[in-house]
Amino acid sequence: MSVQALLDEIRRGNPRAVYLFHGEEFLARKAAQEVVDALVDPAQRDLNLSISDGANAAEVARDLKTLPMFSGTKVVWLQDPPFLAPKKAAKADQLGRLRELWDQGKRREAARRLLALAQKAGLDPASASAADWKEEAGIEAGADDLRFCQEAAAWAREEGISAQGADTAPLEALLASGLPTGSHLVVSALSVDARLGLVKRLREIGAEISFRPAGRKEKRDVRALAADFLAPLGKRIGPQAAAALESLVGGDQVRRLHAELEKLALFVGDREEIRADDVHQVVERSKVVEFLLTHSIEKRDFAGAMEGLRQLLESGGGLPQAVASIATCLRQLLAAREATRATGGRIPGFGAGARPWVEAYEAAGLRMPNPNAAKFRAEAASRFSTETLARLLMKTADTDHAVKTGGGRLYVERLLWEICTET
Repeated sequence: MSVQALLDEIRRGNPRAVYLFHGEEFLARKAAQEVVDALVDPAQRDLNLSISDGANAAEVARDLKTLPMFSGTKVVWLQDPPFLAPKKAAKADQLGRLRELWDQGKRREAARRLLALAQKAGLDPASASAADWKEEAGIEAGADDLRFCQEAAAWAREEGISAQGADTAPLEALLASGLPTGSHLVVSALSVDARLGLVKRLREIGAEISFRPAGRKEKRDVRALAADFLAPLGKRIGPQAAAALESLVGGDQVRRLHAELEKLALFVGDREEIRADDVHQVVERSKVVEFLLTHSIEKRDFAGAMEGLRQLLESGGGLPQAVASIATCLRQLLAAREATRATGGRIPGFGAGARPWVEAYEAAGLRMPNPNAAKFRAEAASRFSTETLARLLMKTADTDHAVKTGGGRLYVERLLWEICTET
């Protein structure tokens, strides 16, 4: 079952009661968003769509049973529910994700999620050590993560927020009896525990698509990903063009792959097929200028960063893409700072000697395809303090919101100035 097939069902008037998307975070959320957009009339979205982020199973059940304000479809979109996640979360950077929510001012949501995560692992977030998180939840917790846990747990106590329990019986009972007519549950999650009865029930009565993240020894089918993205745009990609796209972007950067495909679709205009020479003209240049932008940020070279921004925009990239590249660069630098701290504060060398640093870096959920690049990433990160990088990431989130709500290029230029000059 593909996302497009599910959308076709909805448009024919045969929607499913439940939709479950999990795996690659970007793809799962994108699929959920498309289904939600197809289910709910845009004019009624403010009142007939409920986005539950951090809610427990009982709250979700109550929400599903509540009649919509207007007649028509009622949708509850459940995002990253902790009560469906495996006890051990592999390398998912869950605490880092919660810290980002906390830093963005979403304290209640972050605290509730933290308490639910800790409860599932049988931990007290106020006192759990890095070893506790590793052993009980499979999560690498750095010093910043532990400070966040202590602060968020103390704040939750002051606000009277407590873990709501992992009892999924109310939601399971509702699913067994059937959702009210016109109500739909859409779930998007990084990972789900297939052994849970609730997950089995969701699969039985609904549609499930797993976007399994690519592992080190597993290659994504870039042509299939491209075909799925391009089909609604009336475009297709030939085998040589797909091979060129894979060589330039790869299959593990799904968000960037979609951004490049969007540019290619605009570049070819009315032509239906995307060819290899189109890819080389659009994507290869984009890759070069994006490198100029991020490399200049690493050197704190404002003039170079401004030139990189100019070239990226002139090559067809947009302001959101530029901000996304900046955010990725800053996250990599922050992970590099933590990796250096975790390995004794020394810049790694080349070859096998860099392996402990690379492992510490990849514990943040990022990849270092070439270990020999570790030395240069660590040297770039040493130009920033951890506190500065955290502040800059918050400012990047504000800039992202600004450019997506009508803000212009000046917002991005101001952000680059702060990155290159802030101490």
